[in-house]
Amino acid sequence: MKSTASKKQRLKFFLINCTAFAILFSLLSFITIQVIQNSAYTETDSTLERMASDPSLLDREIRMLNKDENDGHIGMPKFNFDGPNNQFNTVVVLWDKNGNILNDSTVEDKLENLEEPTLDKKNTDIISTLSLKNKNNDSKFSFRSITISPGENNLNIAYIQVLVNVNQIDEAVKQSRVIILICMFIFWLLSLAISYGLSELAMRPILNSWKKQQEFVENASHELRTPLTIIRLNLEKLFTHPNNTIIDESEHIAQALNESQRLTKLTDDLLLLAKGDSNTLVLDKETIDTNDFIHRVLDPFQLLADEQEKNLSFKEHDSFEAYIDVAKLHQVLLILLDNAFKYTKTGDEITVISSLTTKKQWEVSIKNTGPHIQDDKLNHIFTRFFREDDSRNKETGGNGLGLSIAKQIIEEHGGAIQAKNISPVGVEFMFKLPLTNQKKPKH
Repeated sequence: MKSTASKKQRLKFFLINCTAFAILFSLLSFITIQVIQNSAYTETDSTLERMASDPSLLDREIRMLNKDENDGHIGMPKFNFDGPNNQFNTVVVLWDKNGNILNDSTVEDKLENLEEPTLDKKNTDIISTLSLKNKNNDSKFSFRSITISPGENNLNIAYIQVLVNVNQIDEAVKQSRVIILICMFIFWLLSLAISYGLSELAMRPILNSWKKQQEFVENASHELRTPLTIIRLNLEKLFTHPNNTIIDESEHIAQALNESQRLTKLTDDLLLLAKGDSNTLVLDKETIDTNDFIHRVLDPFQLLADEQEKNLSFKEHDSFEAYIDVAKLHQVLLILLDNAFKYTKTGDEITVISSLTTKKQWEVSIKNTGPHIQDDKLNHIFTRFFREDDSRNKETGGNGLGLSIAKQIIEEHGGAIQAKNISPVGVEFMFKLPLTNQKKPKH
């Protein structure tokens, strides 16, 4: 992927993450603030509702009103509305039907320096918010208010209004709102750093996939180009001798056929790998006897071993059943055996071992006494188109896909494959497969 395109895609991921975090924190802030605001007056409103439904409220206020009239004005506790911290205060206002305050002395004492409240006859039995200005300055004080009708009485009291000062609650809500907004903003700034990291993490598999795809296309095109070029050159050679017979040009024809067969095998391998990458590789599984299966695979190679004067042996353990795709696992063993024969010399040994592990896995090991694989290349031999020795692979006709195909087939079966050097000489390829439909070992 080009650097510019990569940066643009990363910036896109970054902006998407930033926007998502911003929306998330905004919604969280809004919901939290709304919950605080809606619940802040819950206790106050409950107090107002209890007082409004208390039948002794009117009697108590009437007694206080009569006492004021008979004994003269007695100073009532005042609210300190000039200070920043107000006490939780309750004021009861008695109204006549004309909107006049009957207990004006008590109200004036408690609401000193504040303007008088007004009567709202339309919204009785409803809790509302009321603001009163301070006469000495422009500050306002908030009250939660409810107005009720007490019914008939001797003092012509038409309405009773209960006021509860909520300045402290309002101040607490404002402070909470500021704290929440500041915290959300700080966390949003932190989310920018997280978004930057997430954008990098999101791009990493894309870049790796793009790199692998690019390498795969380049290597595949290189591998395809060689046989196509040879076929083309041999066909062009035929046109330079139009009077020659097929026998005369048999060498060029044979080379073209050999390369076409190589090309066919290469395209089949590429198709198999592509199916594995797209998760469309289908396994046709069946139950087999492990030792019988390996014997069938090894029989043709025994003739090859005799011809090349190499020692091929199968160390049998107790046989058991395995549930596999016979054709594809046969291909895996062919790849591993072919690899062992390619990199061993006359007199070398190739040993195949099949066993049941303690973890109920089928373990197959193919060892040879050929040369070690270089340590820096041992971890890459299952990589597509990887060649430990390019010149030797060209001589043996390898295209660097065999071990990749073996790895993919084993992993499709839910197993694992690995390679390691063994002492003093030799290389071991080993794969393990989980077993299903297992039966007791045969003796």
